[in-house]
Amino acid sequence: MSKIERVRKQSKIKELIIHCSDSTWGSAIDIDRWHRRRGWSGIGYHYIVGNGYNNGKRQYNPVLDGNIETGRHENVVGAHVKGHNSESLGICLIGKGYYTESQMVSVAILVHELLDRYNLPTEAVKGHYEFNKNKTCPMIDMKNFREALDMYYIVETVDFLNYFEDNLKENDEEV
Repeated sequence: MSKIERVRKQSKIKELIIHCSDSTWGSAIDIDRWHRRRGWSGIGYHYIVGNGYNNGKRQYNPVLDGNIETGRHENVVGAHVKGHNSESLGICLIGKGYYTESQMVSVAILVHELLDRYNLPTEAVKGHYEFNKNKTCPMIDMKNFREALDMYYIVETVDFLNYFEDNLKENDEEV
């Protein structure tokens, strides 16, 4: 572990913060490389949710669509929201505001698992833009996302998608 990385107790986790890569492709390895180029000790996020494109060649791999990769270990302080890293986990969706159904199902499952693990309320799930008015990341309506999480906590993922479909369609039109 690098001297720059700080270890924390898991009980310190108070927020789950969702980001986007602002790229059409990527993986944990790519983000780690991008962050190291910025002078960081490595990837700043704890989880990455893939969109099926893990390289710049535009070759879609359905196995990677919705795949959850681990970045930093949960007990290592992230580097994703200034002033909130020590008490949060960062989750990055690969994309620029358009996310696949597989990604949305995967991120919902991951978020529910983390909410349960840390005994957090749904209100603890935030978008990066909710901390920095100059950001739009993750480019989804977090209020709708939280409502969908609350409404469909223990039902099939199809119901989650049906509730969240409006946001997927809106983003699809912008692409």
